[in-house]
Amino acid sequence: MISTTAVVLKTDGEHAWVKMDRGVGCGQCDSARGKSAGCSAGTLGKLFCFRPKEFRVANTIAAQAGDSVTVAVNEGALAKSSGVAYLLPLLLLLAGAIAGSAWGGADGASTDLYAAAGAGVGLVLGLLGAKIYSSVNAGNRVFQPYIVG
Repeated sequence: MISTTAVVLKTDGEHAWVKMDRGVGCGQCDSARGKSAGCSAGTLGKLFCFRPKEFRVANTIAAQAGDSVTVAVNEGALAKSSGVAYLLPLLLLLAGAIAGSAWGGADGASTDLYAAAGAGVGLVLGLLGAKIYSSVNAGNRVFQPYIVG
């Protein structure tokens, strides 16, 4: 389980809207204090995330607005979602480039053109596949963040 702290903004039935501090990591960076542990995602988040993010999460402990809570997501869900979001488009891009290159024939100039076109088609198909996967699993509780404390 990967967790971080957040503040409840409002509640909506079984769900709560929470605001997380910008650039928060998983806690490895904070617990190391000068040691080289963790992946420094919190530092990168501080560089590229200019305002706090708000999320809708399952309110499993009946938290109220203003409460400071711990929000968690299953590690397996995070790994699977990351794989679909990043690896599927990349793999289909490469497969499209290889297929386009093979289909292009022996002429060097046209082979490159076919490879580029195949890579573009593969990338679009990969992004569409990731979007479909996300839509199909949007209601799956395994992939939803939740309040643990």
